[in-house]
Order: sequence, then C-alpha cells, then structure tokens
Amino acid sequence: MKWFNLNFEGETQEEIDFLQNKDDAWDSTLTYSQEVLSWWNRIGDDKSLVLDNKWWAHIRYLTFANRLKIIFESEPGLMKELRRLFTS
Repeated sequence: MKWFNLNFEGETQEEIDFLQNKDDAWDSTLTYSQEVLSWWNRIGDDKSLVLDNKWWAHIRYLTFANRLKIIFESEPGLMKELRRLFTS
C-alpha cells in the first residue's frame, strides 16, 4: 500500500525510482505479450511450449541475437570495434 502515499510528481528519488520500476515492469509485460502473440501460430499444436522456461530463454536470446545482427550488418565498423575491445 506504499504507493497510496506517493504523489507521483517525481519530487523525491523514491518516487522517481518507484515510477521507473513500474514503467520497466509494464515494458517487460508488453514485450513478453508481443513475443507470445508473434510465436503463437508458429509453434504448432503443442501450445504448452509457452509455459516452458527453456523455450522462452531460447526465444529471448534469439530476439537479442537478431537485433545485434541487424545492428552489425547496418554498421560493419562496430564488429571490428567489438573485436578490438576483446583482443586488447
């Protein structure tokens, strides 16, 4: 019930942190929902897969990897820079 006492004007760090936490939670929930909807028709008849943590970990890392691939393809110099950071 702590949030009843906050005025949400962002006057204190506690209020700012609380609002940021709630915003992050909503962002995560919406992203997860989009993933479920985008994969629902692709997973076939075994819809119980969406309840499996291993499957979701695979999808999460696949999404991350695809985003990285797009970034690296659009800016080839980034890959060289990344390799330089790991070799030094």
